[in-house]
Amino acid sequence: MALSKDETIWLENYKLLMDLIGYESKNYWDRYNVFLALNSGLLAALVLLGSRSPIMKLPLVGISFFGMIQGIAWFLVVARASAYLRHWIKTAREIEENKLQQLTIFKKEEEFRSRLNGYEKAPIMKTALVIPVLASALWFILTLWVLIFMN
Repeated sequence: MALSKDETIWLENYKLLMDLIGYESKNYWDRYNVFLALNSGLLAALVLLGSRSPIMKLPLVGISFFGMIQGIAWFLVVARASAYLRHWIKTAREIEENKLQQLTIFKKEEEFRSRLNGYEKAPIMKTALVIPVLASALWFILTLWVLIFMN
């Protein structure tokens, strides 16, 4: 059965959205991994400088403070990317439901998700937002610790 002109346009929009969702998903995790690697490097630098004698307080405070700032930036970048990704998924889902009912990718995904158990249902995008918040809190505590306890 041939598609109408409107259905063809909706199908092309749907294809573009699916490509965009894949692209945004990849970029989301690429950005996430960059921030994770940056945190690891900062933590290694903090440990390395903190174990030297004499202890240089200013670089330790700088690293800790920068870690806290980049943790906040990490959260904001990931939250924004997550919002865009949710928007594109919602839009593609609406096309499936309202314009091209013969497409069932998201419907089947919902059916699959309903069969998951316990921890398998964890919302990965929301869970991923917790890590930058915890990293920021850790860097804040480390900044205070360096300021108060390091001589």
